[in-house]
Amino acid sequence: MANIFDIAKVARVSTSTVSLAMRNSEKINETTRLRVQAVAAKLNYRPSHIARSLVSKKTNAIGVILPSSFDPIYIETNAFIEKEAFRRGYEVYVSFIDEDPLRERRFLEKIYEQQVDGLIIMPAYPDANRDYYLGLAEAQVPVVIRDDLGWLPTIDSVSIDMEKGGYEATRHLLELGHRRIAYVQNEFAMGHKFGRRMGYRRALQEHGIAYDETLVATHGIHLEDGYRAARTFLAMKEKPTAIFMQCDFQAIAAFSAIREAGLKVPEDISLVGFGDINFAPYLEAPLTTVSQSKEKTASALVETLINRMENKDAEPKHIVIEPELVVRKSSGLCGVNNAFGFDRVPEAFRAKDKGGGETIGVRVTM
Repeated sequence: MANIFDIAKVARVSTSTVSLAMRNSEKINETTRLRVQAVAAKLNYRPSHIARSLVSKKTNAIGVILPSSFDPIYIETNAFIEKEAFRRGYEVYVSFIDEDPLRERRFLEKIYEQQVDGLIIMPAYPDANRDYYLGLAEAQVPVVIRDDLGWLPTIDSVSIDMEKGGYEATRHLLELGHRRIAYVQNEFAMGHKFGRRMGYRRALQEHGIAYDETLVATHGIHLEDGYRAARTFLAMKEKPTAIFMQCDFQAIAAFSAIREAGLKVPEDISLVGFGDINFAPYLEAPLTTVSQSKEKTASALVETLINRMENKDAEPKHIVIEPELVVRKSSGLCGVNNAFGFDRVPEAFRAKDKGGGETIGVRVTM
């Protein structure tokens, strides 16, 4: 069945013009309205009664589009979204993309047919589906993006400072004496702009260490991808002394690869993740990671969306959440083959943990 994106393409107008034409709005001239309606009829377009509810009545429901059902970070963030939305009197309907750009496209099309007042999107393929995002903006559908899309300034956004997170994780390892630090990245979802890698490179540069492409691996989003990446590094003649994983989910698999190689964390190799998922503190060596402040992020997403639904003419908001380094036992001193003891942390790092110097947002847990 045709949708308003199809009509807009054939009629060579914006999606907002299609929306106005199908509502017989006086905001567009009659010639354009009739031409658009003729294209709609030719394409056998049938507007949904639910779609009309987007402009005719309040449903007290919001939709959430998530990149992956595999990574716990999205499940946990959505739990906070639902909690905050319920507190504000809204139901939540959730859709997962799971590595399929066409699926994301279908969900973006279906927003006009869903019985929701607004939409929270954690984009998986924003560049591939750019026209659809721009269409939502033009049609003034209440949307908030969990990402920083520079080409979409008119839509509200809540993002994490990924570069700072990558920088803090890498600097932490450098201050523990590590110089061969491997990094595992992926091109999926919020990793598409490589913010973590930019922070990783900046920390290396500040410590006078050349960026080494052989220590950077790009893989998919599944557990086995993290496992394979770790095995690749461990097979190197000159092994890294630390691995920084793009997400905690894959760091779990890295533990297995390290153990199979006859090594221990952190005695032989340090491991740092990103996300601070719920079971990060309960791994065989509690995982040092960068917290994305899931509860704070969820609260900002819901509040921003509700504000947009209540005031569609307000100036767009672009909120940036600061990440926080959480130091646990999976990161230890380089070259010290014994369990990580906090009394042996280098003095420079110890002072910063106590609140001195330039580091902000470092939390040490046992």
